[in-house]
Amino acid sequence: MYQVHEIAPNMPAWERKANRIIAEQCAASWRAANVKRSGTLRKKHVPYHVPPLAAELLTHVKAGNEVAAKSVFIRLAVIGH
Repeated sequence: MYQVHEIAPNMPAWERKANRIIAEQCAASWRAANVKRSGTLRKKHVPYHVPPLAAELLTHVKAGNEVAAKSVFIRLAVIGH
C-alpha cells in the first residue's frame, strides 16, 4: 500500500495529517459497523457513517482552509481521538 507522501510529495504536511485522520476515523467507523463481536466480518456489508469531525475536516481540506483544519486538529487533541 502506498503512503500519502509517496503519492503526493508536494502536499503540505497539514493536508497529509488531515487525510490520515479522515482515513483512520472512517476505518474505525467501518470496523464498528462491519466486524462482529467475535472478530469476524459480517456476511453482508453494513453501511457506515463518516464521523462528523472527519466530514468537517474533509470540507476544510477540499476548500484548502489550513487554519480551520488545524482548529479541528486541536479539538481532536483535546477530545483524545
